[in-house]
Amino acid sequence: MGRWQEALVVDPNNATLYELLAQASMAVYEDFQAVQFARKATLLAPTWSDGFLTLARCQLNFGELTLALEALDQLNGGVETQAIQDDRRDIEVLLAKQKQVLNQRDDEAAKEVEADKLQVISCFKHLSLRAKAIEDMSTSGK
Repeated sequence: MGRWQEALVVDPNNATLYELLAQASMAVYEDFQAVQFARKATLLAPTWSDGFLTLARCQLNFGELTLALEALDQLNGGVETQAIQDDRRDIEVLLAKQKQVLNQRDDEAAKEVEADKLQVISCFKHLSLRAKAIEDMSTSGK
């Protein structure tokens, strides 16, 4: 990663370098940094499908499922490869599970009257959003 960052000093508008840095950041579980690099790549090359695919995968790893779907929508001018279809299906499954968890937490919160317990439920609900996405991605091998 160090060499790519050095190369950015020479060519700071190179979308490919940012995309490579995004992939490398994902590999070492620096998902927030990966999203930042991928977003920069797509800003520099707004028609580059590979950049948007990397952005979608970075956002998926970071738990931003809706943003990941939006990035997939910008790929290949609407033409979807099997890999893109698989990624889209995985994200849609995760979104459905996320919605189910949120509904369950809302049901629990509606039955609770103690403020401390409500706060715990709220925190657990929000942590569940990220944890479920990470867990599902780990088990699917992506």
